[in-house]
Amino acid sequence: MQEYLRRLLEDKARLKKWKKIMIALSCIVVVCTVYALSLPAQTLACNKEEHTHTAECYDENNALICEKEEHTHTDDCNKQEEVNEANEQEESTVVKDESETLNNDEQVNKKTTTTTETTTEPFDLSLDANKDKITDIQFTYKYKKGDVEQEQIVKPNENVNVSTQDNLNMTYKLWFKDISATTLKDCGGIIKYQLPEGFKIRNEIQNNIVEGNNIRGTMNVNTDGLVTITYDTTFLSGLQNNHTLTGSFEVEAQIDMNKIDSSTGKITITTPKGDITLNYGLDYMEHYGNVSVDKMCKKEATSNYIKYTITLTAGDDGCENVYVVDQFTQGKDLVNYVNINKYETSLNPSENNRDPYETRVDNLQAGTIYKTNLPSSDQIIPNAVTDITNPESFVWYIAKMNPKEVRQLTYYVKLKDTTEISYNSYKNVVNTAQAYSKKESSSKVYSKGYKEFTFTPTINIDTSVMKKNIVRQDDNKDYKKDNDGNYLVNYQIEFNYGSNNKVSIKEFQFRDSLDNDIYTDPKMLPYISFVKDSVVLHVKKASEKEYKEYKGTDISVGWAKGDDNYSTYKEDSTRFNVYKLNNELITINPGDSYYVTYTLKIKPEVYAAMQSDSVTIKNRYFSYSGDKQLNRVFNDKLILNERKWVDKSVAEPTTAEETVNMKGTKYNYQLNEDSSAEQSFKVPAGSYKYTVDINKTDENKTDGKFNVTGVTLKDTLGKDVLDKDVMKYVGYMKIMAYDTQDKVVGTKWVNIDKQQSFNLKLSDIGWKDNCYSYTFEYYATPNDLSSLTSAKVTNKFSLNGDVKRGVDGETFTFTDVNSTSDVTLEGSYNLNINKQAWYYEKPKQNATEWQNGKHYWVIEVNGSKIRKDTQIKDEISDASEKDEISSYLHNDSLVGVYKGDLKNLSNKKIEDLPENLKIGKDYYTAEYKNSKGFSGYNNYSELVLTAKKDIDLQENEKIYIVVKTEPKELPTEYRATSIYKNSVFVKHINDADFTKYDEASQELYGGIL
Repeated sequence: MQEYLRRLLEDKARLKKWKKIMIALSCIVVVCTVYALSLPAQTLACNKEEHTHTAECYDENNALICEKEEHTHTDDCNKQEEVNEANEQEESTVVKDESETLNNDEQVNKKTTTTTETTTEPFDLSLDANKDKITDIQFTYKYKKGDVEQEQIVKPNENVNVSTQDNLNMTYKLWFKDISATTLKDCGGIIKYQLPEGFKIRNEIQNNIVEGNNIRGTMNVNTDGLVTITYDTTFLSGLQNNHTLTGSFEVEAQIDMNKIDSSTGKITITTPKGDITLNYGLDYMEHYGNVSVDKMCKKEATSNYIKYTITLTAGDDGCENVYVVDQFTQGKDLVNYVNINKYETSLNPSENNRDPYETRVDNLQAGTIYKTNLPSSDQIIPNAVTDITNPESFVWYIAKMNPKEVRQLTYYVKLKDTTEISYNSYKNVVNTAQAYSKKESSSKVYSKGYKEFTFTPTINIDTSVMKKNIVRQDDNKDYKKDNDGNYLVNYQIEFNYGSNNKVSIKEFQFRDSLDNDIYTDPKMLPYISFVKDSVVLHVKKASEKEYKEYKGTDISVGWAKGDDNYSTYKEDSTRFNVYKLNNELITINPGDSYYVTYTLKIKPEVYAAMQSDSVTIKNRYFSYSGDKQLNRVFNDKLILNERKWVDKSVAEPTTAEETVNMKGTKYNYQLNEDSSAEQSFKVPAGSYKYTVDINKTDENKTDGKFNVTGVTLKDTLGKDVLDKDVMKYVGYMKIMAYDTQDKVVGTKWVNIDKQQSFNLKLSDIGWKDNCYSYTFEYYATPNDLSSLTSAKVTNKFSLNGDVKRGVDGETFTFTDVNSTSDVTLEGSYNLNINKQAWYYEKPKQNATEWQNGKHYWVIEVNGSKIRKDTQIKDEISDASEKDEISSYLHNDSLVGVYKGDLKNLSNKKIEDLPENLKIGKDYYTAEYKNSKGFSGYNNYSELVLTAKKDIDLQENEKIYIVVKTEPKELPTEYRATSIYKNSVFVKHINDADFTKYDEASQELYGGIL
């Protein structure tokens, strides 16, 4: 315990000693730090890393491998602090400054100056007293050598040819030094400098002086060339009084062209470091004078003249010897210059009869103009010539343009009379004006402004311009009728030439045709005519609000038949054109609207000519310029459907027996008068009443226009039905005649009992030479429905023979003009058919037939009976899906037809079928077919069985048709699946084609057959 206490006391004493040492060291650090902070601030401006080479800096061959420079910091590294401010502005003006620490004498002198002179004037580098602060000056300009831009520096006391320069831009750069921070602060942080005479600042320059993201000040250059640099107060406050400022600035300026000596082409600029002489050449006014070009055109609304205007605007310095070469680069075949001479002609200051003229200040010298050949590589500015050998151009010459002068040339161009070409080719007329300047004694040509203007001689003729309409009557019908029953149809054809078009259409014609590319059937044309005096022209000019009407002798109308050889009117004319107004050819200007109205007369004979209840009248409207077609439209076709030559209808079947009483003359089936006392007949329930109207209008009226008494009228039951005994007529047919008042003027009866067709002429039963309409009424009843499943019975009533206009007028021969009606009979006969897949039998060893085995199939038929001529078809189904494989039928594929009840068929094989149930070939025929085109011998796709007689089936009695097929291929890969399908189709005796009833399939698997 005592030893432990002893050690504890020794540790405590040691701890007190270290505590005293640490306190003493801390005091030393504090004193040193305070002393260091009290010293003047020094900034290490040296950007080199302090480094001394060691053994690691050398390789085994004692070669230096270190990339660092050996360097030890000295007082010089701490001597100066550099401030760089860079600026990248729109005018590329740059200022660079450096501050230096003054020595003790300089600091005293500057301070004394500052305390004895107080000023807020900027520090002026332009003053002679401050020229020693300027260390250097240089000019920099850019020029192109080939396609590469080069930069050239010019120093004071140099004489330089700068005529290769493309402009008068010149960068003025000045370096300065040793501007004390104290002086700069006393001058408000502003340095100014006046650019020497000979420079021009076109627009004031205002830029920021930036360092990193900090704005250190601004630089302004006014249009008088005064450069003012103003430093930010924050930046200034950071400068110590013992610092100096060293730097540079540059200004993007221009040489003042007015200061260039016109006799030498040179300018001498005096700078604080010496004169600089720049030689711009004797043609400096042509070379560096700026001219801009503008061009526009306007088409005259009521003529084919186009007014072009070229506007030249000189730059700030003007330009001399200006040439403008004007030419058409596209569509030159559509235009000609107007009233421009081939010899040089002074331009008038005002317009005169579409001569070119110049708009200028009154006291200025007039420009000149001449027409010549197109420019070429040899003659960019073509000379005047006496004979123009290629497409034209012209040259406009101005000897001198004053600064900012605006001068305008107005000239005219005429569109050639090529309306059809302009419309169909859609050419642009492209005109260019290229300005040049060239001193008379020089070969150098300087390109100035350029302007291109495109004029499209628009002729827009579409369905918004051309329209064709039928003018409806007050009752909203397309027509009205005259006393003879003729249709009168009013048409309107329009040409609304919008103001967006830029070309007047000369020699315009309206044309309308019944027999052009869209035409009325020629059989109707003899009964259709234009009404001569109905043609009226309506005109509304662009400046007018109302249409004016012209007709009769005010307009010229030509008529033609079948071609475009227009002459005087004939009733059988099929075409007309309107081509003159007041004996002048028609010119349509943009914004004009024209339309023509006319009347078409259509006789009712058109129905007879077409042997139809409905006719369509088609006519086409064309627009022409001279003999050149512009466009055509076909908007409205006229449909007339007011006729019913024959119209048949059938009522629902009667629900009970009916008695029909007869009153009037009777005829037997041979159309002899029937003198029997029979006055009525009975119609059984389930009979159908047919009604047929002959020679009526669409409103079931009698118009008395046609005589049909000589036409053969025929009616047939069961059209397209195989069983002709499905229906038959009952009793007598009633025929009623109607006059134009729609009153019955006679009733006759014809015996058609138990017949399936009849035919007669009305003249055969005493009606001759009249224009009555007629109504036929008769009944038909089905035969034994027990033998029918379902049957569609079509009844057709037709007209054949001569129809006359009026009682004894023009004859029209009708051929099978008919009307039909259908009834569907549902019988008690039924037949159910389905298809079953039975089993697969493997091929026998070394088999030469059925080498892929046999699929057995069963067609099961049940119902009341199989009627004679019923067909049952077994068909190989298409192998269209994945894993499906086709099969073949062979000429022994029919195993047999069995009649009876084969129970549990799925558990049996073919040898288990009882032979006593098989029926012989006296019941059916079998025919193999190959409609699918299977290749190979004895390969078929269908087997068709046709019943040779009725096969009655008793209760629980069925027909089994057993068929075998051979797979086309067997599956080869293990467990691969192959699917084989087979279908059954049926065609009943009154069917047009087979109907699919059922389909079955069998599957085989690879490796496990």
